This record gives sequence, structure tokens and C-alpha cells, in this order.
Amino acid sequence: MLGSSAIPIVEDLITLSVLDESSLLENIKVRYLSNYIYTNCGTILVSVNPYVVLPIYSPTVVEQYVENAKEMPPHIFAVADRAYKDMRREGKNQSILISGESGSGKTEATKLILQYLAAVTNKKSKVEQQILEASPILEAFGNAKTVRNNNSSRFGRFSEIQFGSENVGIVGARIVDYLLEKSRIVYQAQSERNYHIFYQLLAGSTPTEKSHFKLKTPNEFHYLNQSGCVEIEGEDDGDNFEDVRNAFSALNIDRDQQAVIFSILASILHIGDITFTKKGEGSEVSNQESLNIASTLLGVDPNLFKTALTTRS
Repeated sequence: MLGSSAIPIVEDLITLSVLDESSLLENIKVRYLSNYIYTNCGTILVSVNPYVVLPIYSPTVVEQYVENAKEMPPHIFAVADRAYKDMRREGKNQSILISGESGSGKTEATKLILQYLAAVTNKKSKVEQQILEASPILEAFGNAKTVRNNNSSRFGRFSEIQFGSENVGIVGARIVDYLLEKSRIVYQAQSERNYHIFYQLLAGSTPTEKSHFKLKTPNEFHYLNQSGCVEIEGEDDGDNFEDVRNAFSALNIDRDQQAVIFSILASILHIGDITFTKKGEGSEVSNQESLNIASTLLGVDPNLFKTALTTRS
């Protein structure tokens, strides 16, 4: 037990003698202030984001939960351990549902579960490394800074980890994304950012790439300069872009394929700079330069592209 409050402080909320809102919140609060960010509620794990790095996710801690998770304190590793061992024992699929408001730590919890599952099999393989390497790509293309969270996931994710026999371990994975916040690409609220990948591309591209993709600073692109926020304190977009490159390589996406992806990203930024003027009952493109650049990057005829933008089909 922890603390000196009027109620006993426990690891599992269902063991409290008084189960009311104040008792539950007090228990979670006291544990949180003592750096115990996890509290059980039966089979549910309650997690409070500490917004600091705690020394509770090291390989040593992973090994402790692999050896005897039942005797260890509440932890995200214990949830992953129970799901894995139930799958092995019962021979049935298991599910872990991670939910919470923006900034609650869902993205980090997902990465920690994948980290644990990759370690618990004790069978290091390229597949396991690829699963872990997918995270920088998913975050770059699907996460953004909001007023509440510097790394907010703007999409839902279903991750399926496929296991072979106990002597084989992880054999594959499937990640499905859904409900991506597409409107963020063209507009962001004050003090928020577009998706990380756009800023990473501008900060981390080589001089040759910047010349080829006709890249500018974030403040010079309409899709990035509307909110008044182009940087995140403590984050280096250039370094993060290098992590994305390395993740692409780990997933066997070669440099040529990466160049195509980056070309599409750059074209989106240039499309955002295309402006229009009224012409009769329709409109026409008023700055041909941005349209020409976007057309070249997409590999389409600029005249056909202009027609598509100014004519209803």
C-alpha cells in the first residue's frame, strides 16, 4: 500500500472496500504522484500519462514480466503477457483494446505492447524488427501536433500480430488504418500543425532533393503556415525524417520507391499554393508555376491537371 490517505491505496481498484468515484480517483492520484502510473481494475488496466520518461520499460523490466508477470505490479507489459500466454494456452485469438482521450498515451502504449510481444517470444527475426520499425512511419504520416498533444494520432489503427509455433515466434503482422483526419492536410487550427511528415520532409531532405522537389520553408507553404505553428519544442524534424528513411529501408521500401512517396508529398504542398480567380461562371488558375511543379512531381500533363481543377466532370 502507498500514501497516508484515509483510504487504503491498492494495486487493483476492485479490492477497495468503498467503490465510489472519490475513492477510485484518490487511489489513482496517490499512485500517480508516487510514479505508479498503472492501476488495475480487474482485467482492465488504467494508465495515467506522466509526460516524462520513467525507467520502467527497460529490457531488464521486460525480462521480469516474462518470467513472473503475475507477481509484478500493474503494467502494460502484464497486459501483453496475459494476452500472449492465453493465446498459447487456449489456442485462440486474443484482443487488446487501447482507448483514451487525446494525449492519454495510446500511441506509446501500442508501441510498448509490440515491444513486449517481440521480446517475449525470445526469437529475434526480421519480421519482429519490421513491426517495430513501422511505428516511425505510422506516426510521421498519421500523427500531428494539436493544442493538447504534440504527437496526437489522427487516425484509428488495428494491428494484427501473427504467431507461429512456440519455437518460431512472430511470423507476420497486418496494420490497418482508418478514419484518417483528411481535413488537417488543408487546414489546421491555431497552434496546431499538419502531419509530421511534411515538416520532416522539408527539414531532412538533401540539397539535391530540395532542388528536385522545389521545397521551401514551412512558412512559405499555404498548407503549413495557416496556424502560426511550424515547429515543436524539443523535436528535430530533420532527425525524425532520418528515422523515417531508416524505417522505410527496414521494410524493404527502396530509395526509388521512397523518392516516389516524397514526390507525392511535395506535390501536395505545391497544390496547396495553387490559387484561382473567377472567370465567368467558373474559375481559372492564377499562378501557373505551382501547378506546373505539382504536375511534374505527379507525372501528369499540366493542361489536363488544370482542366481537372477548374472544370466539373
